[in-house]
Amino acid sequence: MKYKVVSLLVLLVIAFFGARYWSHRIETYDLSYVPKSFGVSKILYNSQKSLGFGPGGNETGIIIYELPVEVAEKIMNGGLAYLNGLPQQPGNTYDWHGRFHKWGETPLLLHGDDGTPRKTLDHEIGHYLDRYGFGIELEKEIEREINSALSSSKSFYSFGRIGFILVIPKSRKVIFAYNG
Repeated sequence: MKYKVVSLLVLLVIAFFGARYWSHRIETYDLSYVPKSFGVSKILYNSQKSLGFGPGGNETGIIIYELPVEVAEKIMNGGLAYLNGLPQQPGNTYDWHGRFHKWGETPLLLHGDDGTPRKTLDHEIGHYLDRYGFGIELEKEIEREINSALSSSKSFYSFGRIGFILVIPKSRKVIFAYNG
């Protein structure tokens, strides 16, 4: 009986610490989407959906991070010059996490079929997330805030290999959104 109790306790301890370790690994992975020079360490909102896996799988997600005060102030004061002057993320060419350059200021510029930039009247994050038919539901307040940032000035964006990043320095938020 004594060995059963000890075994059960050992299994519970392993399960508890295993779950904590796995949770930490997922959070670390989610933080890696943002350039390290932003200094983000806190996730405010996370909604991700995965249908399938591998090359045929479809994933859609949005993660909102808290931007540190000092970085938000540097972005507000320096704008595009500050963002475009950030050092490139180190790492090998296969690691696309946190690699964003060629920053633009909102309202968001999209490219037409001929490759030329054009402004879009559709500044809705929901349309981007559902582009391939695998959208996700967002809290209405969050959706409104993102749509407002995409359609007005003083926020910044960059498209990466996977998804895009939106920086809203006024509200100290960084949004990483992806679809596909």
